[in-house]
Amino acid sequence: LAKIQLHKAERLLIEQNKRFSLDYLNVVYALSRVYGDTFELEKEREAVLTTIELSKTLFGENDLKTIGAISNLATIYQKQGNLKKSKKLALNIYNKRQRLFPNNHKDIAYSLSQLGTINHWLGDYNEAAYYFELSHQKFLQVYGEKHPNTLNSLAGLGSVLNTQGKYIAAETVSYTHLRAHE
Repeated sequence: LAKIQLHKAERLLIEQNKRFSLDYLNVVYALSRVYGDTFELEKEREAVLTTIELSKTLFGENDLKTIGAISNLATIYQKQGNLKKSKKLALNIYNKRQRLFPNNHKDIAYSLSQLGTINHWLGDYNEAAYYFELSHQKFLQVYGEKHPNTLNSLAGLGSVLNTQGKYIAAETVSYTHLRAHE
């Protein structure tokens, strides 16, 4: 009887600890958002790193919450100008999302768009154009042609083409972008 009660007590303690950890995770995540909104990037990065570790512990390496937290870290590195670290994380996230979601899922489109932006900032224009084109196709499938994410991916592509000196292609993309706003 004592062993059964001890086992029940252990299970209860584990459940309470998980609830406490989940509450703590939510608080740290909210705090990271506050730091991001106030442009305290180093504090935001520390909070997101804590969020990632808690998410891995609670949900696992390949859980959507963990992947989302890692995506946030990639964005922070991007804002800090650490583009190589950001790109490495973004590629990792993209690969994980490809394994988890169907091909036309919004999270895959977001990953592609993020990779387009990072590569554009790195000066890898061919790669940036490739990712923006893919993200545009995915956003078209998911949201349609007038959704802001679809239009933003098209604007990103136009910007890259313009930077490359491909002015006619950039003008065509910009015209398509403007027509979608009508």
